[in-house]
Amino acid sequence: MPFTPAQLLFGAVSLAAFPASLVVVYYMMDKKSWCLADHCIAGAIAPQIRYSLAVFYGFLALTAAAVVASKKVTGLRRILSKGIVPGSTITIGEIGWFIGVLAICCVGLPIMYWRYNWDRRAEKFIPQYSYTRLVYHTIMMASGDCLAVILGFQFILPSKNSFFATFLDLPYTAMVRVHTWVGMTTLLMTLTHFVSFLLSYNLTNEGIVKTLFASADGKAWGKGAYVNLLGFATFLVLVIVAASSLAVVRRKFYNVFHYFHFLTYAVAVMSYLHAQSSAYFIIPGLFMYILDVIIRTCTVFSKDTVTGVTVEDSGYITVTIATTKARNAKPGQFMRVNVPSVSKLEYHPWSIVHCDERSVSFLFAPSVKANEWSTLVAEQLKSYKQGGHSTFGNVSVVLQGPYGKEMDMTRYGKMHNAAVFYVGGTGLSACVSAIDTIIQENDIKVMPTKVVLCWSSRSGGTANLSLLQDWIKTGKVVLELHETSGADLDKAEQTLLQPSSAGAQSAFVRRGRPTLANVLDTHVKPLLASGEMLVRVGVFICGPAGLTRDGLRQADKFAQENKSACIVEVEAESYEL
Repeated sequence: MPFTPAQLLFGAVSLAAFPASLVVVYYMMDKKSWCLADHCIAGAIAPQIRYSLAVFYGFLALTAAAVVASKKVTGLRRILSKGIVPGSTITIGEIGWFIGVLAICCVGLPIMYWRYNWDRRAEKFIPQYSYTRLVYHTIMMASGDCLAVILGFQFILPSKNSFFATFLDLPYTAMVRVHTWVGMTTLLMTLTHFVSFLLSYNLTNEGIVKTLFASADGKAWGKGAYVNLLGFATFLVLVIVAASSLAVVRRKFYNVFHYFHFLTYAVAVMSYLHAQSSAYFIIPGLFMYILDVIIRTCTVFSKDTVTGVTVEDSGYITVTIATTKARNAKPGQFMRVNVPSVSKLEYHPWSIVHCDERSVSFLFAPSVKANEWSTLVAEQLKSYKQGGHSTFGNVSVVLQGPYGKEMDMTRYGKMHNAAVFYVGGTGLSACVSAIDTIIQENDIKVMPTKVVLCWSSRSGGTANLSLLQDWIKTGKVVLELHETSGADLDKAEQTLLQPSSAGAQSAFVRRGRPTLANVLDTHVKPLLASGEMLVRVGVFICGPAGLTRDGLRQADKFAQENKSACIVEVEAESYEL
């Protein structure tokens, strides 16, 4: 993927943050005057911290090397992108990376820190206190040291303008999912740290309230007197962030989830003031996150205007916006869209349908709920269209992005004999650009790729969707349109285009839910009949969780049943995370 000068500059600055952070950390450890925390790290613990830094940066370097290798080695890419079980969108690469983080933060580093913390506490507490208290103290200290490393991983993942996502072409959904897992691990480790602290101090017959709030009374900063209070405050903020990130909150009250996430800045500051070592691992990720927020904030001052709206018979809306921000977008990418006249705070991800040097188009479905953001946007766009406006210049939008990776189907699929797109609802928008790209490449290919689109929608009138009309006329795409609402099930199948000897493909409107197994058997299996060559098939699945799960299982079954005759490469995007 070619990069713009702005992306290269962003990448250089982001990459430089890692060695720069390492240099800063080494100076922080050697110069106590640089420490602003209440608990500064020095003395015998310094070597362990340096080992931890080596492990942290080494693991990130190995991650980058593995990703680069997977782009070059097809077999490795297939292994890492394969679902952990049939029907799962969670890949071996995602779970493998997360297990690596767990192995480092929950096994390797605790073992490394255990002996140091045990010996340190043993000198102080034995024989005055019991071994039980010594165990609690050691768990408390070791878990705190490991938390610093976990927070480092936590802050690297969420940036939308991300060095890793842009230059390593990592899937945005995978990064969000792993970020969620690491976040839950952070909360559990924080809980372990806090509970072991309470148990340890409770055994001394000191009151918990006194330990948390009165230990700093009248004492100077920098002597460890405020450590308990800061730790407790950080724990409470983390609980708030975690609670606002639960799926039920995230899906029903997205803005609550989104804006409460900015409390992570408070977590970073308070964890550093609690213990200096927390900053050692957070710095590069925090720098990238701040840079990301600055870039996204700047887009507010660069508004674009709507230039065209098509209200489709199916209820979907196609909207075109005049902008140059999407000129380098690739198939499969999305942008975050804000309509200030509806809400200055709400941003929603829309997949890019078409883009060129001067415009970008999206397809979205208004919600059935009256006060939802998409419903209000649709009403505003419809009012301008129904009012006879030739332009929509008064409807301004803020665009961020594009984000996400290029679809594997276009990046690695040039040798595919067949490309199957199995999508539901607005999942169609994720594949339109990819299909157009493959069609353009087919014009210069000796052996064109057979393109199949199976789109299911609850709405009727799918055959009249403006985005499909060129494909229906030219016959360059096999179209199966499935209308699944109860009102449409009794209607007869509609033939839009018959296959012809001139190469035109078929196009049908069918009733009821499709199955990927039937699509593959109907349109791909005949390609295997000759047996003269190994057929390469690319499959892209995007839609609700049920459609995605069933599609993945059926694609896996088809690949197993025909493994001697074809290679099936599957890529999936689910609506749910």
